[in-house]
Amino acid sequence: YLYGSDSWRRDRKLRELLEQYRKKYSQLDLLDVDLAETPENWLKVGEFFDQPSMFVESKVAIIRESGVVDSKEWRKILRDQIKTKKIFLLISDRNGPKADFRFLKEKAFLRQEFAELAGAELAVWVKKGAAFRNLAFSAEAWRYFLGYIDSLAEGRSWAVIQELEKIALANLPQPVSEKDLRSVTIWFSMEDFQDLINPLFRSFDWRRRLFLAEKLFLQKEDPAHVFNSLAYRAHGRQLMKFADYDIAVKSGLADYESAIFDFALTA
Repeated sequence: YLYGSDSWRRDRKLRELLEQYRKKYSQLDLLDVDLAETPENWLKVGEFFDQPSMFVESKVAIIRESGVVDSKEWRKILRDQIKTKKIFLLISDRNGPKADFRFLKEKAFLRQEFAELAGAELAVWVKKGAAFRNLAFSAEAWRYFLGYIDSLAEGRSWAVIQELEKIALANLPQPVSEKDLRSVTIWFSMEDFQDLINPLFRSFDWRRRLFLAEKLFLQKEDPAHVFNSLAYRAHGRQLMKFADYDIAVKSGLADYESAIFDFALTA
């Protein structure tokens, strides 16, 4: 049972556990459901557990957001797996268990919490990520970067990975100075929507456009609102580009976020 708001580390642990399973069992009978997207699939989970495995030694189920479904029968399905020996159950939830799901934190379940990193743990995480990408920071840049990441309410692990990748792609002189760091990672507080949209649309620097797009989503702005606000400003070639984005989104080939990030990278 994996839970906590740090989805990057939680997802990584889930992948590690699945990889351990694959090494032990060459034949895989796998079910992977996200109840946040399709709550009714809890019924499919029950059917999966009840079906005998004809050609494999065991089976594994990955359940994401198990607490979305509030059903006595669903809780019984999960609790009954404690007694099984050939069914492996991997649960990954953003929030800890509600009162009726407290059995997930009992000794019968191996469990690990992934809270947002802070303080020394956050610094260690950033240091490992920087070393992996052969990045070195000046003392001033290091304090600035840690302060920026620590100021985020959530998604810090994701932000560390994204920002370090961006810094590495920028090919800045080493060790990275605070001045150079500020050119690709700008730390500021919550800003007015229009103060972000206008430079996102007008800037000629793709790195700044990408940062501004990220900032809008960190502020939990609605992707459709961001997309429509950008499209409203478009004309000529850019208007045709947004028309293509709109067709792709409505046909299910893309979503608003991917369209916005594509615009940020290619405008």
